[in-house]
Amino acid sequence: MSKTLLHVLFGGQRGGCETNALELIRGTPMVRHRIAVLGQDGPMCEVWREAGAIVEVYGREATSIRGAKRAIEAVIEKINPDAAMLWHGLVQLPQLIHVLNPLKIPICVHGGNPAHTMKRLVDWRYCLLANLYPLRGPLPTYICCSQYVADSFEASRYLRRFPRVVVYNGVKQPQWPLHQPRELSSSDAPVIGMLARLSSIKDHATLIRAMPTIRKQYPNAVLELAGDGDLREPLTKLAVELEIVDAVHFLGDISDAYAVISRWDLFAYATTEREGLGNALAEAMMFGMPCVVTDVGPMREFGSSENAIELVAAASPNRLAEVVIESLKNLPDRLSSSQRSKTFASMRFCPNQYAVQYRNLLRL
Repeated sequence: MSKTLLHVLFGGQRGGCETNALELIRGTPMVRHRIAVLGQDGPMCEVWREAGAIVEVYGREATSIRGAKRAIEAVIEKINPDAAMLWHGLVQLPQLIHVLNPLKIPICVHGGNPAHTMKRLVDWRYCLLANLYPLRGPLPTYICCSQYVADSFEASRYLRRFPRVVVYNGVKQPQWPLHQPRELSSSDAPVIGMLARLSSIKDHATLIRAMPTIRKQYPNAVLELAGDGDLREPLTKLAVELEIVDAVHFLGDISDAYAVISRWDLFAYATTEREGLGNALAEAMMFGMPCVVTDVGPMREFGSSENAIELVAAASPNRLAEVVIESLKNLPDRLSSSQRSKTFASMRFCPNQYAVQYRNLLRL
């Protein structure tokens, strides 16, 4: 008889945790997947259902401290899970563990963001909640998406207590033909792309600021930004201020990453120390894209020693522009980078390996 895994997520919008849950569902078809969404409905809810999961949405009221506890208690009354996977929602973590512990099942928590950027007051709040909702069993295991995230837990009074393992996210294999770099002249229109939510965790602004310099060498160059978020308006205004509105295209939320990446010549990923891993970069590498990446956070775990990516100083638009221009001019370099990216990503972000590791940790 197949076992039941309870997934707990805090919304159905597209994001890293939501995509990771999807890859685990796809990679473990022998498991029954029940998803409790403590928050609002969203496009991923239907995607999870199409992948075979049963999804229940508990609404905004389930995101509060007491609401999350009540929602999980209601879930437990309906099903008898063999394991639980908590994908995010640190504020609710103590009460979720408090409710799930008596079931004596394996509990794991996904660690997707570094802890050293957490405010001290927030950290103390989590410690207070842990006292209000004490453990009634062993601590769950935190499955961190990078070594950078795992190491950062030492900066948190609350998180440092948890046992941690590192499992790199699994990335869906592309169904499209893999990227083939092309020769580019100064009169061509190279397409530089970045796939990521338009949020403060990323650094789209540096990439936009690099475009005027890039266009001095490639006047027809275009920057495509796939993804949406709170910073769309200020980033649009930045493009207006730099007088490059025609060069910066905001694509909004997309459903098929590879369909968009397939028309790009170069993947540029500008981010910050708040980055936990960067699934979009893993997808671009899996597709064979030459990648220029800011040297911050976990980016060196993407194969910098194997030269699978090109690292540049963070928050430096001039240096980023220089490296992008050098890459666009050098076809042999892009051909070599493309092959190294594919080779590295197929090993580190293999979806089957990811699913097996999670399944073993959850004892499914």
